[in-house]
Amino acid sequence: KRIATLLWFVTWTGVRIGEALALRWDDVDLDRATATIRAGSVGSDRTKTGNVRSVTLIPEVVDRLTAWQKGQRLDRLKMGPGWPNNGYVFVTGSGLPMDAHNCRRDLQAILRAQGLPTGRPWHALRHGLAARLLAQGLPLQVVSAMLGHSSIRVTADTYGHVNPAVDQELLVKVLGR
Repeated sequence: KRIATLLWFVTWTGVRIGEALALRWDDVDLDRATATIRAGSVGSDRTKTGNVRSVTLIPEVVDRLTAWQKGQRLDRLKMGPGWPNNGYVFVTGSGLPMDAHNCRRDLQAILRAQGLPTGRPWHALRHGLAARLLAQGLPLQVVSAMLGHSSIRVTADTYGHVNPAVDQELLVKVLGR
């Protein structure tokens, strides 16, 4: 499926699906392993909160984006002058931006095939990453910035239930003991 790289990107960055679909190659730095999130949807010029942010890409996502970019170059060669020069990262084989509704349908089909819940599938990936990061002790402020929340309060209200107990090793490290 064409959504595999998109799936990896959203799973390991926590960006909103619209933000991922609006991502342009000019905003991806594979050498520095970062992506700058500037828009909340294709055709928009701002994110949901109006904040531009940079997200870190883990090596597996960099590898997948690198392979995706190579595949996209081949698609562009096949299309020739018919390829739209829009710069989007996540496009169809004909170079048009992927459609959020089609991506949701495709992901729901994958989840159904695995016997997994299909409600709000892209948001569940975002939520899952945030919960894992907080459970591993990443500070709330960092997770809030990664997710592009308008304030740390939004993150605290949404994820405050994740793990209110502090890991003993983390506490000892923070306290210098």
